Amino acid sequence: MKTKYVIFNDVFPVIFGDYFEHSAVVINRAYKKPTSAGFMRIISGGLKRYVEVYGESVSLNLKPSEGDAAILTRLINNK
Repeated sequence: MKTKYVIFNDVFPVIFGDYFEHSAVVINRAYKKPTSAGFMRIISGGLKRYVEVYGESVSLNLKPSEGDAAILTRLINNK
């Protein structure tokens, strides 16, 4: 299973499995605007885990942004 993500308003990430389309997690675009989306994989590096982003969301017509990997890495490391 691949892991997908959408980042709203450039800071609020939502992570989910590939059994949903990216557009399924978008409820109210006026309140939280999807600003980037794609796929992610978690890479273990000793005590810390890192995220690598790739691909794109066809249903939202969005790609990963430059800071997505850092936002998602902070999330999975609880920071």
